Amino acid sequence: MGKCTFQLYCRNDYRNISLTFSNNTAALAGNSIYSPNLYGCYYRNFERPKPDMVVKMYNTMFKNIFPGDVASKANYIGLCTPNKMHEIYPGGSIHVPINVTDQNGSLTYEILTVIPVEKGNFLKKLDWWFSDYQGSFVIKGKKNYTTVNLTIHTTDVATLDQESMLLFSISQKNKIVEVSVKLKSCPLGFRLSTSGSCVCSDLVNKFNRQIACHIENNTFIKPADLDVWMGNSIKSHNFSIAYCHPYYCNIGSQLDLIYLNSSGSYLGSTNSTISLPLCYGYRTGEACGKCISNYSVVFGSTECKDCSSSFWPFTILLYIIAGPLLVLLLFTLKLTLTTGTLNGIIFYAQIANIGIMHYLNIPCNECTRESLYSLVRPVSVFISWLNLNLGFPLCFYNGMTEILKAGLSLLFPVYLILIVGLLIILSHYSVKVSNRFSRSSIQVFVTIVHLSFTKLLQSVLDVFSSAQIYTEGADVPKTIWYNNGTIMYNSESHKWLMAITSVVAGLILVPYFIVTLLGKFLLKFDRLREYIRPFYEAIHAPYRRNKWYWFALHQLFVLFTYVSETFSKGRVPLFLSLLLIYHILLYLQTKSTPFRYKTLNWLNLMLLLALNIVFLVSQYIYLSNGSPKQLVMFFAIANYPIIAVFILIIAYHILLVTNNVNRVLLLYQKVYQLKEHFPGFKETRQYNERRRPYYGCRDSGDYTEAREPLLEQTLIN
Repeated sequence: MGKCTFQLYCRNDYRNISLTFSNNTAALAGNSIYSPNLYGCYYRNFERPKPDMVVKMYNTMFKNIFPGDVASKANYIGLCTPNKMHEIYPGGSIHVPINVTDQNGSLTYEILTVIPVEKGNFLKKLDWWFSDYQGSFVIKGKKNYTTVNLTIHTTDVATLDQESMLLFSISQKNKIVEVSVKLKSCPLGFRLSTSGSCVCSDLVNKFNRQIACHIENNTFIKPADLDVWMGNSIKSHNFSIAYCHPYYCNIGSQLDLIYLNSSGSYLGSTNSTISLPLCYGYRTGEACGKCISNYSVVFGSTECKDCSSSFWPFTILLYIIAGPLLVLLLFTLKLTLTTGTLNGIIFYAQIANIGIMHYLNIPCNECTRESLYSLVRPVSVFISWLNLNLGFPLCFYNGMTEILKAGLSLLFPVYLILIVGLLIILSHYSVKVSNRFSRSSIQVFVTIVHLSFTKLLQSVLDVFSSAQIYTEGADVPKTIWYNNGTIMYNSESHKWLMAITSVVAGLILVPYFIVTLLGKFLLKFDRLREYIRPFYEAIHAPYRRNKWYWFALHQLFVLFTYVSETFSKGRVPLFLSLLLIYHILLYLQTKSTPFRYKTLNWLNLMLLLALNIVFLVSQYIYLSNGSPKQLVMFFAIANYPIIAVFILIIAYHILLVTNNVNRVLLLYQKVYQLKEHFPGFKETRQYNERRRPYYGCRDSGDYTEAREPLLEQTLIN
């Protein structure tokens, strides 16, 4: 016991003593006075008073300060919040607010020691340790409480998932506070390292080193544009990871973390409190490959919808009616490849369809506002329809799955081709049908096959695409069908789908490419000429005779683009190669002017330039890690001028079939300068429009100057 700091000659002298403090600050604790010998000390001339009396003495002597401004050595330790169980993982932290007070209840200075022990046996110290400079803490008593931050490490798995204790003690004997702690086993995607912390599992590190693991809040940090799925394996219930189908997982410029819990996988942000399911559009399962209960796959969207309504059978009727209506529209307005007006717009839509897949269809949580949705939907529908897709979600029947959707999607192109084929057959038996449809039946047939090209091509690429799911504890990754994580690649159902898709697409696309690429040479064979020539000339009619290969070049570029985009996984060198090829194609077309009419050359050149600008800017926004919302908005707005051009083309065809082109052109002062540039415009002639006979495939004249009835044209001359 030490001597008291303030000594009195007489016990009652405190009544006559007055101490005033001016700007005094104690270094360790207390605002004015800190001394370890204020309480529990002795006086020279009289016996030590009771503690309450000592407090009264100090309160009387010390003027203009509060009782709390006087502090002595610590005598008590207390928790500032109710004691609770702290559950963390190795490498995680707990935060315990603590204060220490002296005999008078004033906050004071003390050194705090923390010891991990077994619950119920304080003598057994656990093999836990704390991060550097933790374990002993200096409590200065300047605040109402001091938060003690402890990061706990261990490699002793025997102590995991059991309740243990942390003992907080000060130098005074028997002054201990207990805090309950449970160190849990490392969660999914983490492993216990030799550092005593839960770190990224080897599976995550091998999968993609851009992913970082934070055990403090049990999250995985990833680039916002990285489509990755994490969750439980259905069979083994072990941690699994895979690259997510870009249409199946949510994405956003701020969504840069993933966290897993008992209810599923979720996305979050390091900069906000936003939280939403990892799977988009009511999807679930491995790689978000299937719909949740009571929801179905739909046409025109990657979302799952509730198709339990009694109105869904009407959509089947809609599909049945849509086929004849489309065929009738092509016949009535003569919207065929033979006119040349659709060639550029279809090529634009075929390439822009990749933009729908990469930009408009991405599950962007920032793009769900009604105003943006109404801006995007017309563009999606426009480009989709020119590729014989739907462009908006529509239930076909309740309970449809991805594998059935893939098979049924082949029916519509086949349905259209069968309708035209039936009309061609009927034209041989009915004069009325022949007079109405035979003049352009081959042209409509070729146009429908051309419109079906990307749909069938994408179906083939989709059905043969695979993905791999990596599972903890499995030496070999599981190979699944890319469109459905629950269907094993090369399973029986998948083999049937591959076979059906290959047969249907092959029967349509193989002859299509034979005519497109080799038609010029097949015309040299007499036995083949009568079969090949109607289809070949229906395709190449708007081109100059020595520029027949331009249509084939465009389709080869479309083929190469779709294949590379499917299997390249966004590799920049391959994209640059595509860009280089496209610019070479653009330059050559500018120089060669392959179409017979200047108007068609200018129209197609304008569309090619527009496509170039749209994709260059879109790719720049994409690679610069811009917001998906900005990307979607730009791509949607940039396509509205193309929609306007398409409307003008439709209006032009309406004028053609109603014989009003001359009347419209005569409104302009320079009609005679314009007439030679517009396909379909011609002066009234006194002689038959078949001016000379066809002398064979080596004839240097234009294709449409002599035709059998099936190919006779009024739109170009």
